[in-house]
Amino acid sequence: MLAYVTRIIVRASFAALNTAAATPSYVTDLQAEHK
Repeated sequence: MLAYVTRIIVRASFAALNTAAATPSYVTDLQAEHK
């Protein structure tokens, strides 16, 4: 669980730094995690 949360935080930070490019792949990755 901790690794999962950490990964979300890392991806959220990356998305915040490069929102336009990162957000679509971030959302896709999140959806993939939940399947």
